[in-house]
Amino acid sequence: VKIRRGSFFQLGCRLARRRLCTRHLGKMPPPMETDVGITRFVSEKSVGFSATIKHRYKDFQVFEMRSGADEEVVHLTSLDPLPEDLELDAKQAAGEPDQAVKTEAEKVVPTGDDFNQGLDALKPIIGEAVTVSLGEMLKAHVVPAEGEKDLSTPSFVLLENIECKETRKDVHTKVRRYFGKWVVSDMVEIVTDKSGKRIVSKTPGTERAIRISIFDSTSKRSRGRDGNGNASKRRKRGADNHVKIDDRSATGHTAWPAGRPRNLSFVLYKENMDTNVAISHIGRALGMSSKSIGLSGTKDKRGVTAQRVTIPQITSTRLSEIMKRRYGQRNLCVGNFKYTNDAIFLGDHVGNRFVVTFRDILVNRDACAGGETVAVGHTVPPGNLEPARIAAKNVVDVAVDLWTKGGFLNYYGMQRFGTHDAWTHEVGKFVLRKDMLGAVKFLLGTISFTSPKILEARDALLERGETQPYKDILKSSMVAERALIQSLHKTGQQRAKEGDDTKSFEEKFTEGQCLEAFHAIPYSLRTMYIHAYQAYLFNQLVSKRVELYGNSEVVVGDLVITPKDKDVNSATIPHLVTKEDVEAGKYTIEEVVLPVIGRDSKLYPLHEVGEEFAASLLKRDGINLSELPASFTKKLAFSGSYRRILVKPLKVEKQWVYYDDAETNSDFHLTDLERINQVEPYAGKSDGPYAGLVLSFGLPKSSYATMGFR
Repeated sequence: VKIRRGSFFQLGCRLARRRLCTRHLGKMPPPMETDVGITRFVSEKSVGFSATIKHRYKDFQVFEMRSGADEEVVHLTSLDPLPEDLELDAKQAAGEPDQAVKTEAEKVVPTGDDFNQGLDALKPIIGEAVTVSLGEMLKAHVVPAEGEKDLSTPSFVLLENIECKETRKDVHTKVRRYFGKWVVSDMVEIVTDKSGKRIVSKTPGTERAIRISIFDSTSKRSRGRDGNGNASKRRKRGADNHVKIDDRSATGHTAWPAGRPRNLSFVLYKENMDTNVAISHIGRALGMSSKSIGLSGTKDKRGVTAQRVTIPQITSTRLSEIMKRRYGQRNLCVGNFKYTNDAIFLGDHVGNRFVVTFRDILVNRDACAGGETVAVGHTVPPGNLEPARIAAKNVVDVAVDLWTKGGFLNYYGMQRFGTHDAWTHEVGKFVLRKDMLGAVKFLLGTISFTSPKILEARDALLERGETQPYKDILKSSMVAERALIQSLHKTGQQRAKEGDDTKSFEEKFTEGQCLEAFHAIPYSLRTMYIHAYQAYLFNQLVSKRVELYGNSEVVVGDLVITPKDKDVNSATIPHLVTKEDVEAGKYTIEEVVLPVIGRDSKLYPLHEVGEEFAASLLKRDGINLSELPASFTKKLAFSGSYRRILVKPLKVEKQWVYYDDAETNSDFHLTDLERINQVEPYAGKSDGPYAGLVLSFGLPKSSYATMGFR
């Protein structure tokens, strides 16, 4: 059975699948929208339509939206290296010296004025006293008078403890952005000596703080993970050996032209490829860690995407040459090169622009004349369309128009909660209840079984506490499950040596051992379960707020964050709406936010969807945040933030496309690479029996296109 995304057939198919799956204890059905709090619509009475999306990966195209000096929407328009790089390479090949190129020892040392902008940017965060100390450190060690450093001035400064994660991230970002290669920042353990002086400790101290220090190429901390400063040993297998990069050490780099900005910025274009895989390919080709490559976020795998990326001190000719040699002009390309001093970091973009193709559009019975499902396509000339099909097309046009004007509820999308097996938010519930035994059993007890061996291994684990059968058959792609089993297996072996012959899972493993096993899961996966539960709570808050107060008006007690504070995070403090604000019409529904419940989201609305309602949701799940120690929530990244409840798409454009059976697999919208290669666009057939809609729109970051489609 072909299940059409968003179709009116889907509900019955999913319910049937749910009944089938729940007959077997070992397999969870995928969560439905109602399972994760997604229950409301902006237009409850409007008529939707059925369509197929992502029939081909080119049906889903995503282009990063950036602000500032970069283009508003990122597109790949050129694959050519920069002319100045081609000229420089030609001179070097001919043996001609170029006056712009200097070695590391000849690079210009900055003046004190060069750092003033960075000091001004950090001052509101770190305070005036620390800013003064930082300035003195720079003058003494980076801008030495008469070529001699003032060794009496400390080469580092310690900041006061900063609780907010977003603020700490801001400090690290500004240090990298304004002080470049001269200064580094890191987190250190702090203890206080008898005189009350704060000093750095190698063992866990009484607090953790940010240390800003002078970069030292001889320091182990500054020379890579192995501390040996050898760039060649860090090159990945398969790297182009003639490519060298400046890794801030004394070796392993080519000369870099004086005055040229440090970073190469380029457009990363990929087709049907995971972002992390693409970045890994580039890093491996250049012989550098993928962590050195800066990007603002990951894009969809099944689709065509373009985004800005930065790499430190790599020329456009080298990168272009390597990528063309390895990948040609296929599914991974780079282009639109330029040099910049500003590296790109996570969250630097402002949103994404989507171009989505909806195929085989149908409108349900009550929406148009005749009371039956009607295709929007037609088989007669456009000027003489059948009335029912005209009505069907009007339904779609009205739906898109309402969506454009009214927006959609900014729920967290279904991809947050897993597609099968263990629902991620359910794992988060167990963890926040501090029921680690339950969390581990849930993760390992709901693995999909596709063979009797997996079913037997699951039963052996849950009924007899045997880990070896599971350990032998788990796939390498099941990262979390393998980490759990390996940790539990090690514990089980130790207990067997001690003569323990307990049979059941509960008798064999303690809460502490299950906690240890859970921490064996990579950090990004561990925190995913917590973030999924936070998303689950937020979705319920949104549904309740819409149920009680609608989705068009701001009410007294709402929380708002204005557009000037467009980066909504835990460091942004919302404004509490007063009666005077409502009477003056000061705010719009697009500015209303709700808390993503966590350690740092301390302000709640002062109405029925406030702190008391949030507490009732937690209590229902057996969670009491006041009983969770700060160290526990910090390790789990249970920080919290604020999120808008409604989003409106930006600059919506639509184009109707008609086609027949022979063109079912045609691509209706050109990709950037096809435009570069001058591929002819799809012409369409005016008398085609099927209709498609190419919808182009922008969304701010922290919103899901799939939630817009519903």
